[in-house]
Amino acid sequence: MKTQPGLDPAIASNAIATASDAEIAAQSTTGQAAASLQWQDAGAASLSIASKHKKSAHNVSTEPSVSGSAYAAMHKWRRSPQVKPTELTRFFQQTASLLQAGIPLGRALEILHDSAHSKDLAQLSRSVGAEILGGHPLSDALQPALGNTEQYAVALIRVGEQCGRLEAVLTRLANDREKAKTLRRRVTKAMTQPSLVFLTAIGVTAILLAKVVPQFELMFQSFDKELPALTQLVIQASMVMRDFGLPVLGFGIMLTVVLRILQSQNSKVRMASHRLLCGLPLFGPLVRDYNIARFAVTLLTAYASGVTVVEALSLARATTTNRCYANAIEALSEVITQGQSLYTSMATEPLFPPLLCQIVRIGEETGSLENMLAKASAHYTTSVDDQVDRILQFIEPGLMIFLGVFVGGLILALYMPIFQMGAVLG
Repeated sequence: MKTQPGLDPAIASNAIATASDAEIAAQSTTGQAAASLQWQDAGAASLSIASKHKKSAHNVSTEPSVSGSAYAAMHKWRRSPQVKPTELTRFFQQTASLLQAGIPLGRALEILHDSAHSKDLAQLSRSVGAEILGGHPLSDALQPALGNTEQYAVALIRVGEQCGRLEAVLTRLANDREKAKTLRRRVTKAMTQPSLVFLTAIGVTAILLAKVVPQFELMFQSFDKELPALTQLVIQASMVMRDFGLPVLGFGIMLTVVLRILQSQNSKVRMASHRLLCGLPLFGPLVRDYNIARFAVTLLTAYASGVTVVEALSLARATTTNRCYANAIEALSEVITQGQSLYTSMATEPLFPPLLCQIVRIGEETGSLENMLAKASAHYTTSVDDQVDRILQFIEPGLMIFLGVFVGGLILALYMPIFQMGAVLG
């Protein structure tokens, strides 16, 4: 990177090293003014640099004109933990808003750093600004912070830079991430809340069997009359719990850990678990609609950003966590590269519902694929919300009834002999 005419190289080096708080404090007034000027110049030039060529990661790390302190700061950031998803979404939103207001990218990042309410956002703005100050495009500057899990965002930002639509792409990315977060929260609520109620019932029952029933058993030994069948059954269950409860619990935990490890490392086990999840009688439709909604939203964001359908499908596959749908999307890409339309390729995959296929067909025939994908994403997002509400309305009363009957029956079994003894004495 070339310094401005008449600007001392040492001052330029200090300006580039704004990623270090200690150096910021040690800069002189002249160095600070030069740094601010270079922030703005770098922001104005970043889009044109990105549109001409894409710098590789090797070029980013070996830029000869970057000072040693700034170079160390950037590589320190590369070794730092990745940014939290919520902070990254906020970064996209605020950067897009500042760019839409006509503020150069470099100056926008400086404003974000000065006004950041969290340490992660301030660190991200400072580190990305240091690389942009070195002449690198935003996509390359974000690469170390985003890592391999956010290649979808990096690719779209690179397309936005090359097409001169960076602010629009950042806005779409932020909206996409917000929709994904909302969908994920709704699905998680539908699947965890019933599980918590069920686990609570199991825990209360285990405590009663292990701690309370033995006390009643000692009292029942003094009774001459035969205990009711329900009470005998509860006492036998208590004995089994005391003898085998801990080994069974340990085995269950170990089995869960082993299955999780196999699912994360073995593609066949992961595929089988995802296929089983899609086929569950109550949660299967919710899982399928959730994956379709995420597919439609991601495909819409990528396609509207200016990439081809094949590239958009590749990005959609990268963001899909369900292996069944990831393989189906990969099959779509292979068929489209052979000259088939998106609708034709989707019609051959049973995981894509007929309604989505017809929406895509209309979009392709009328040349309004972007608008039709927006309608599809809205429809399936609403469908996920409706299914979550239905599941909760169905499961919550059922679990409460189950909990009342189960625990209530257990208490009744313990007090039945006492009631019988009271009736005899009365």
